[in-house]
Amino acid sequence: MRLNPYESAPRGHVHGPADQAAGLRHLLGRPALRVLPILGGGEAVGKSAILMRLAQFAAPRQNVVVLDQSDGEMARQLGVAARADLQDLLSGERDFGSVVVRSGALRLVPARRGLTNLLAAGAAGDEFFKGFLRLTEPASLVLINLDDRETRLPGIVHGGAGEVLLVTTPRTASMTAAYARIKRLGADSSGTRCLVRILVNGAADLAEGQRIFRALSDTARSFLGIDPVFAGFLPAGAGGEPFGCSARLPAPACVTALAQVAASIASWRLAKCSLEADAHPANSHLQ
Repeated sequence: MRLNPYESAPRGHVHGPADQAAGLRHLLGRPALRVLPILGGGEAVGKSAILMRLAQFAAPRQNVVVLDQSDGEMARQLGVAARADLQDLLSGERDFGSVVVRSGALRLVPARRGLTNLLAAGAAGDEFFKGFLRLTEPASLVLINLDDRETRLPGIVHGGAGEVLLVTTPRTASMTAAYARIKRLGADSSGTRCLVRILVNGAADLAEGQRIFRALSDTARSFLGIDPVFAGFLPAGAGGEPFGCSARLPAPACVTALAQVAASIASWRLAKCSLEADAHPANSHLQ
């Protein structure tokens, strides 16, 4: 039996019948994996900081893995330097335990090289993500921090299979970049599209957050035939800055809003895969 490349086993350990039976029972009880890519409407929108907070809020309730396509920004937020990259795992040079960065219940995988290569090859589909279900601690939610320059989505969310979260701010440049992102999402030739949820970061209040959302959604609906959904807003800081765009600590209202968004993810219809779905590959990533 070939060892799963996503996992490492203790040296010299032999799997006997009891181990295999226990492993089978554990496998059959595993939940499905849900996948949420997070995109930014341009630079300096606080996307990485937002994703980190969402992951930290979700981790106590779900087994969360974050794939980070940035240049190590999220590892630095945790106060550590990335030791390796997803590419080292995919090439077999390292196992999961030597690639992952842990912070409490949260697991972070630096993935700038590995995820970029997977997306370029069109290989970030169900089979890749099923690897996270084969871990000793199976993941139930993968959050993907897509680089601002990345134009491709993981194959698991193609064809209208799931949702993406798009972060924007009230700044005109950010709104323009967010619309360009939505337009690229609409270029999927499959005829169906993933749902786009828009989170407005740095709005003065709910009314402004909804106004920014309506400006984007009305334009997307009229010119692209895409109907985004409002994911909420994060209130601006004391200096008017969006969350994650300054060294100031977030206001309590902003932390509360982030917690509410994190809790709502449980009801979103995300792209999904499971080990038990192999007999029905057409539906393996649908909720």
